[in-house]
Amino acid sequence: MRYICIIMQKYIKTVIDEENLPINPFVSFLSIAVNEVKQGLKHNGEDNKVLFEEKGYCKLFTDPKIRQHLSRLTGNAWQMLGWIMSEVKPSKDYLWVNKVRYMEEHKIKSIKTVNKALYELDNQRVIDAIAGMKDVYFINPAIFFNGSRINKYPDNIEQ
Repeated sequence: MRYICIIMQKYIKTVIDEENLPINPFVSFLSIAVNEVKQGLKHNGEDNKVLFEEKGYCKLFTDPKIRQHLSRLTGNAWQMLGWIMSEVKPSKDYLWVNKVRYMEEHKIKSIKTVNKALYELDNQRVIDAIAGMKDVYFINPAIFFNGSRINKYPDNIEQ
């Protein structure tokens, strides 16, 4: 009996030639509303203008350990996390979860579904319920944050 051994790479990545990529189809519908802030003059005498996006955003950090940690979440917890990320205010590491609005927006009929998702996020240390404050949670800024962690937590900077 003859055995044939085939060695396969664990990961086979598609080669991407960026020069020949087509135009991203989502860009044709993209409109970025910005605010302009003047910050003095440049060395050549022109106004130094900085653009800031009007719409809020929140960063989900891409460390492989975070990705692995979040992969344990169920679909309901992921849905809640996405909603929480859109609700957290700039430079704040806490939020009040408006369960009624969440249920309306996601067409959820049972509060148990919401509470289970929040419990799961709390249990996985993505958020943390604040004792004595109904429906108020700390967020884990190691996983996601809206704003600058450098400015919010200067004592936590490592170099």
